[in-house]
Amino acid sequence: MKRVELKAYKENESGWKYDTIENKMTSVKDIFCTIQSSESLDLKAPYDGVNYGTLTVRKMNGKTSIIISIMKGQISGGYENEYFKARFDDQKQITFSYLGPADNSTEVIFVENKSKFLKLLRNSKKVLVQIPLYQNGNQILEFNTENLIF
Repeated sequence: MKRVELKAYKENESGWKYDTIENKMTSVKDIFCTIQSSESLDLKAPYDGVNYGTLTVRKMNGKTSIIISIMKGQISGGYENEYFKARFDDQKQITFSYLGPADNSTEVIFVENKSKFLKLLRNSKKVLVQIPLYQNGNQILEFNTENLIF
């Protein structure tokens, strides 16, 4: 992986990014808080190269969701075995279940116990998320999550 390529991408991403989008039909404002992983994943071809993860906390249509995504690759749990592990700061790791998106894309998962995850996220400075990736084993995304405003 080229260090120049990594550096060029990371220079544009630091800390939490906030976005509010108004639904033209309902005038309801959807809120998105996103942060990029501090390091790129190291995956085999065809998913090699720059590949950061993103952690998103969103409030859309009045409902909160927590989304973990990667730029490319396949997040893959087993049959009825879709879970990942998270470690908030220096606490013990916790196992969370996840759901895939309605469009069946493989780069995105939705955290099931979002209230517990969000509570821990708000009080953390760093979160490690270990996700299962097809033909690449369990990989760890590290997020510097300090100062989330949500």
